[in-house]
Parts: sequence; structure tokens; C-alpha cells
Amino acid sequence: MVKNIYRIENINEVDSPAIISYPSIIKRNIQEAISIAGDNILRPHIKTAKCIEVALLMIDQGITQFKSATTAEAEMLAMLVLRMCY
Repeated sequence: MVKNIYRIENINEVDSPAIISYPSIIKRNIQEAISIAGDNILRPHIKTAKCIEVALLMIDQGITQFKSATTAEAEMLAMLVLRMCY
């Protein structure tokens, strides 16, 4: 029997709208992307992360370079760097 990994046990306690993330799945996907990149530098676009917490998971896995297209994305990266420094 396949376990539904996306099931939320306490759905009635979750405010709506909400952003739901599954860190273990995100980490696995990051590792797969790193594996696919091989010896090439993996430089994901920050819009892929959408939030500082996911960008931090990428950094924890060794990704240190990102791309951005908008001022808002660059500002988010700057906030991330400041958060890591202090």
C-alpha cells in the first residue's frame, strides 16, 4: 500500500490560505538536482525557492550561487545573506 505523503493530519487546524511545505521532499529534490548537475555549478533561479526558508535548504545542501531577475528577488537574497551573517 502506498502511503500518501502529502496528507495533512490536522487539516482543521491549518489556517487558509496557507503555504504547506515538505522539507524532506524538498531536500531530496535539491539533492537530485545537484546529482543531475554533476561537476557543473548548480545556480538555481531564486524564484524557484520563492521563500528564504527554501533558499536556506539549498544553501545547507551546498548551493551558494543564485540568479535573480527582479529587484524583489535580489532583495530577498540580500536579506538571506544578512540573516546568515547575524
